[in-house]
Amino acid sequence: MRGQTPLFVTAGAIGFGAGGLSLLAALPRLGAPLASLVEETVAAPVAAGVAWFWYADKLTALQLELCGVILVGVVIGILPYVRATALKGKAPRSVALGVGLALLAAAAQGFSVAATKHGQLLMKAAHTPPDTITVAFHG
Repeated sequence: MRGQTPLFVTAGAIGFGAGGLSLLAALPRLGAPLASLVEETVAAPVAAGVAWFWYADKLTALQLELCGVILVGVVIGILPYVRATALKGKAPRSVALGVGLALLAAAAQGFSVAATKHGQLLMKAAHTPPDTITVAFHG
């Protein structure tokens, strides 16, 4: 394998593999709206954190504050869904497991996005043309 292909394959395996399987396991426990909302909302801060740690990508103080406002709003917004899911006869442990699986899916997706960007930055710095697998990720 050439270039950053191993990094891209690993990012795909984590994001699509682990993240996808976790989200699929969360769906029957939470329902599609709640599972997707948890995953998509948490994936962005995870990606930002990994990017900050891995390649010093930074957010401004205002961006961080606004991210916090959005996350608080989402938590407030999903509380009725969590209560409704629990009231539909779902066991609290099942709901908790569903939230945990959705959070795992978010972490996998966030890591995958940050790893893919890291690979692209490394390729750009090395002035290397993308290989066939890399082109598939760009498409």
